[in-house]
Amino acid sequence: MSRSAGSTNKNKLNLPRKRSLSSTSVSKGLPPPEVGEKASDFVAAASKTNNPKARAAQFDQVVQFSRITFDAVITNRERSRSMIPIHEKKRVKLPIKKQDKDNEFIHATYAAFNREDYILTQSPTKDTIGEFWRMIWQDGCKLIICMIETSAFGDDEDKCFQYFPTSESTPVTCLDGRFTVKLVKKWENKGFATYDLTLACADEPEVKEETKSKSNAKTAEPTQDDDNKPRAITLMHYYEWKENEWPDIERLAPFVHTVSNKEVHIIKKITDDYVPPVVLQGHLGLNRSCAIWVLLILMKQVDRKDCFDVEALAKHLVRLRPGAFTHELCFFVMIATAFRIAALGGWSTTEEAKERVKELKSAVKQYIK
Repeated sequence: MSRSAGSTNKNKLNLPRKRSLSSTSVSKGLPPPEVGEKASDFVAAASKTNNPKARAAQFDQVVQFSRITFDAVITNRERSRSMIPIHEKKRVKLPIKKQDKDNEFIHATYAAFNREDYILTQSPTKDTIGEFWRMIWQDGCKLIICMIETSAFGDDEDKCFQYFPTSESTPVTCLDGRFTVKLVKKWENKGFATYDLTLACADEPEVKEETKSKSNAKTAEPTQDDDNKPRAITLMHYYEWKENEWPDIERLAPFVHTVSNKEVHIIKKITDDYVPPVVLQGHLGLNRSCAIWVLLILMKQVDRKDCFDVEALAKHLVRLRPGAFTHELCFFVMIATAFRIAALGGWSTTEEAKERVKELKSAVKQYIK
């Protein structure tokens, strides 16, 4: 979607197709991040590369055996859920301590675009809630976006376990008390709720080698390391978008805008160079959570007055997250919300955006019949 600097035509909103799938810069002599899905794509890319190391990297990218994780997914899959392969190099890996029986696998994928870092993950079950909060602690995540309806929560294996507290008097604990999540405050908004949480970890902090060498020195009383202090986390739960129904775009688009503002607020408060990824949680880590990934990046591009392309972002995400968009209705909802986001950024009028959404919704109803 683009806006001409000197255009006076306010009755038309165009969605031009970009010629490239990414605006990221490519170092001189090195291949782009992806070489394509077909053999002809690889040949075309390799023919433009004179650097032998770059060519070797291109070939390895195509033929490497571990490009997709199969063994880990099959071994750790939830039997009540669809088996969704994930890229080995993109999946989140949890630390394992020799004295513990921790699992290093969690069905979660890193999904970055330029400077924006995200994690796409499935709904935790009663058996995997520990891995979920270990991931949050490991990556220092400060913002979680939950994209499932309230009825999707439950104790059954095919449901999302209630992994966060909804009452200040009832904290959530997991892994025999190693992790404790408490509710500080809750706000109800139109279509979503915001939870201010604290996450505490009872694991012993890792002892550095230089500390071990001072075994003969006089030891003081143990104190809690800064890394083990309870951490503040914000969870935003959008519960009005059922996967098989058309949601209220007039609520979904402002929610995306609110999340984007929250991201900026968190980044401004960070005192070091590390910006933790935002966690996008859907039932299978597909469709709605992937749509939010695209929409959040679009929101930032609108704020920066950049051109953006919904289709290009969706294709980029599919390469990172196989099966990202398997539900047609969710994909069309994402397109409709993009029109509304454009209006929020001043790229069109609210009336124009609403008319586009209305037309698309009507066409989708006829298409999906």
